[in-house]
Amino acid sequence: MMLTVRRAWMPLTLLLLAACEPPPRSASEFPAECPEGAQWDGVRCVRSEVACPDNSSFEGGKCVALPAATAALDPIVGTWSLTGVRPDGASYTGSAIVAALAKGGPYEIEWSVGGTIYGGIASRRGDTLSVGWSTTAEYGVVDYVARGDGSLEGVWYDSHSAAPGREVLTGGQPSLAGVYNVQTGVTPDGKSYGGTCDLAVTGDLHVLLWHVGAETYRGLGIRSGDVLSVGFSTAKSAAFGVVQYRIAEGTLVGRWAEWSQKVPALGSETLVKK
Repeated sequence: MMLTVRRAWMPLTLLLLAACEPPPRSASEFPAECPEGAQWDGVRCVRSEVACPDNSSFEGGKCVALPAATAALDPIVGTWSLTGVRPDGASYTGSAIVAALAKGGPYEIEWSVGGTIYGGIASRRGDTLSVGWSTTAEYGVVDYVARGDGSLEGVWYDSHSAAPGREVLTGGQPSLAGVYNVQTGVTPDGKSYGGTCDLAVTGDLHVLLWHVGAETYRGLGIRSGDVLSVGFSTAKSAAFGVVQYRIAEGTLVGRWAEWSQKVPALGSETLVKK
């Protein structure tokens, strides 16, 4: 059957007015009120399977880094003077510069001590700042939470990316010592990995060895409460270490250790905002 469509007559003025009207906006352009734990991605409410850490933001169904400009008012960002004591008891002074790679972190830190420059990357969880540092470019930090059931859940960053990785270790003990399975491992670019991790505790020092495929990675950790701060190196041999700072108004009070140190003790360091 053929239908004849009659076109309604419309004055020229009305036709011109109609042509100037903007096209109707789609529903996707109007943000929806999403339930708690979900955010609007421009099309729908998307819920994250894992809560994003303090140092990332949930967008489009995943944790992503925000522009550094959004961190302009971050109290951690800035120039600091520092005083410290090495594990062997020797004192030192210097300065540090902290920059945010994204809102709330991760943070890039550069220390200057006695003419030597050290680079670091940091992850914030509440009032604890976990830092991995090295004199080379191959290093990172893991910010673990000990769940009390022999598992460790954490986010991590390496020196090449502001995006977080994620790792869940299981099979350990509440004391943290033991051999763990990497139950969940996700790199900053979204790739999955697995393996094992040997964790040994000597006093305040926690020594970690990850075995992922044919590679072995070294890590050194400091625990405070349920937070285990770990600095790691992806280089075969390089000086690296860990710092765990407690964040207070205008100061960062930290404890630190270095992989190659000969004394099984922690150093201390206090940063004061300039």
